[in-house]
Amino acid sequence: MKAKQFPTEGGISYLEAKHLLLVNYCQSIVYYLLRKAKGLSIEGHPVVRSLVEIRLFLEKVCVLVMLIDVALM
Repeated sequence: MKAKQFPTEGGISYLEAKHLLLVNYCQSIVYYLLRKAKGLSIEGHPVVRSLVEIRLFLEKVCVLVMLIDVALM
């Protein structure tokens, strides 16, 4: 197949976005655990909101991937 038939630019940006979300999620989890280990309060801390937001984005991405897989079958 010729490369021009299947442009991958959109696929690469999707993978990059997913990768960045996962890296950011990991960083936030590490920071959260560090605060907990030091006995610092996490109540009302922005990292909690960040973790929730990133998790929701990742769940939406997972649903989209499943829908695409079903459509391709």
